[in-house]
Amino acid sequence: MPRKQLLPLFLFFIFITLFVILTENAGLLKPLRVLAEKITLPLRGGIFQTWQGGRQTFQALISWRTNEQKIVKLEKEVKTLQNQTLQMGLLAEENKALRQQLEAPLPASYQFLPAKTLGLVRYLVIDKGEKDKVQVGATVISENILLGKVTAVTPQTSQVLLPIDPDSKIPVRTFKTGARGLVVGEFGTKAVLTKVLQSEILETGDLVVTTGEGGYARDLLLGKIGKISKNEVDPFQKAGVESLLDFAKLENVFLLK
Repeated sequence: MPRKQLLPLFLFFIFITLFVILTENAGLLKPLRVLAEKITLPLRGGIFQTWQGGRQTFQALISWRTNEQKIVKLEKEVKTLQNQTLQMGLLAEENKALRQQLEAPLPASYQFLPAKTLGLVRYLVIDKGEKDKVQVGATVISENILLGKVTAVTPQTSQVLLPIDPDSKIPVRTFKTGARGLVVGEFGTKAVLTKVLQSEILETGDLVVTTGEGGYARDLLLGKIGKISKNEVDPFQKAGVESLLDFAKLENVFLLK
């Protein structure tokens, strides 16, 4: 910019500055300041309140987010504790079942493979299969009580034929009187002692055990004699066999090796 033009501009700024100073000293700008404050004060208050509200909302949001994270963390810790408690409970059940199995009145030469039940419809399904070297025909027990025989095997599971199944036929004898017969299943709901000669003695409450025939180990307990049915014209008598176990509630069982 030419020097001739700078001088008027410089003088103009000096004049404006002197005017503001003199006017301020004389109090002439005070009415303008008051008017400006009246105009801007409500706006300033609104802006301040909005800012305060926004800050509080932001702080509440941060607090909520922090609490939510704490709740999620606590929920994870609770689930972990619940899982640990469950695992400890299951382990305690398995240890109890194994201890009872080892204390059962069975030959010391018997070896046991523990298994968990997976369900019961017609057959009892357990969580041991080909990977555990389970074979068709293996006997399944709980303590010294016979549960049945493995009739089908998959890589991960096995199917157990129970004494109440119509396809089940187990050679047995009564423990007290020595009467011999065959325990067969009826309708998948009960077991019946059949093929007992009329000359044999049956007593209610007498225990029924395996004879060691039919692929079953000897002296495994099936149940006890219930109602006895005799017909003089029939060469055989029969009796109901009351099971000592509730098959639907079994959790821990053992395969007999």
